Amino acid sequence: MLFKSENKKTGTRQETGSENIQTKEKRERVKKNTEKKILSIVLAGLIGLGGGFGLAKGTGLEEIGRSLARKTGISMAERETAKPPENIKEAELDIQEQIEFLEVKEVIKTLEEKVDKHGYLMRLIAQLQELPAKKFISTMRMTPETKDESPEISVSNLEKAGIKSEVLAEMVKAVYPSSWLRHIEKIEFVENTSAIDTRAYGKNFQGTLACGRVFRPLSRKSAIEFYNGCESRSIPYYLNHELAHTIDWDKNQVLSVKDRMLFLKKVLERIGADDRFLSGYVEKIDVPDEKLKNNTHATEYWAEIMEEYLNRPPYYFNGGRDPGRLALKDVELIEDFLKKTDPQFDAKRANHRRFDFTATHIDQYGERPPLIYIHKSKI
Repeated sequence: MLFKSENKKTGTRQETGSENIQTKEKRERVKKNTEKKILSIVLAGLIGLGGGFGLAKGTGLEEIGRSLARKTGISMAERETAKPPENIKEAELDIQEQIEFLEVKEVIKTLEEKVDKHGYLMRLIAQLQELPAKKFISTMRMTPETKDESPEISVSNLEKAGIKSEVLAEMVKAVYPSSWLRHIEKIEFVENTSAIDTRAYGKNFQGTLACGRVFRPLSRKSAIEFYNGCESRSIPYYLNHELAHTIDWDKNQVLSVKDRMLFLKKVLERIGADDRFLSGYVEKIDVPDEKLKNNTHATEYWAEIMEEYLNRPPYYFNGGRDPGRLALKDVELIEDFLKKTDPQFDAKRANHRRFDFTATHIDQYGERPPLIYIHKSKI
C-alpha cells in the first residue's frame, strides 16, 4: 500500500512505500515522450507544417500553435517531421469544413467495414472520394434539385390482380408523400412468378416466390412489379414495402449524399439492436458473406419498418391509444427521414385514405360498390 504525506512548509508531496522509484521514473519518461509525440502531430496541423490541416497563416491558430510548441519544448525538427492524419492535406478547407471532412470520413469508414461496396450509394461514395476536398464536402452537402412536383406514373395491368389500374393510380397520388412519387416510373402487374434470389437472401428462401419487386432502370426512376400470387387486397399493403425500397439510401433522389450515408448508418445500427422490429422475413435472411448479409438486412429492415409504420401508425388505432409495434428508435428514424423529405406528410391521414380506397374499391374479386365506411380513428 502506498501512503502519502504533505510537507506543510513547502506544499510539496512526498511519497513513501514499496514502489520501485526507478520503475516509476521510467514509466513517467515513456508517458512524457508519448504525449510529446502526439502533441507534435497536433501542432504540425495547427502550424500548417508538412501540409498540416491547411489552416491559413494569420488566423491566430498558427501563432497559438507556435506558442504551445515553445512552452512544451518541442523542437522545430520534431514539428517538421510530424505526420498529420492522412487525407487532410487540402489547404483550402476552413476549420469547420475540416471538422465535417473528418466526420464524413469516419462515417464512410464505418460503412465500408459493414456493407458490400457494390450498392449504388457505396459506388457513389467511392467516386466522390476522388474529388478535391473542397468539392468533396460541397457535393456531400448538396441536395438534389426538385424538378417534377407532379410526376406521371404509369400504372398498368393491375386488372389481372383484380384492381383497376386507374383506381390504384388514384390511390397512390392521394396517399403517399409527393417526393416518393418522383422516384417511381411505373407500377405494373406481370403475369409471371419471380423467385427470391438466394445469393442475396440465403438458403432459407430456396423456392420462395416474391409478391413484388423494385427495379431501377437507367432512367434513375424505379419500376415496381407485382406477380401472380398477390391477392388484390394485399397489394395496397405490400405497396408500402416496395415504395420504401424506392426511397432508401441507394435510390433516394431528395436527400443529400451525406444524409443518405447517415441514414444507412442508423439503419445498420438498428438491425442488430435488442429492441429491433422482429420481422420473420428479415430474421430469415442468412448469407455467409457478412457485408452482403448486412446489405440485405438493412434494405429489408427499412422496408419492413416503413410498411409497419404506414399500415399501423403509432397512436392511430383503438381511438388513438395504440402505440403500435415499432420501437421508439425506429419511429424516430422514420420521422426524422420524413421531416427531411416530406415535412407535411401525415401518416395517420394517409392511412385513413388508404383504408378508404381499400374498403370501397378493392376486393379479392375486383371492384365493388362503395360500402358504409365504419373504420374509426382520431386523425
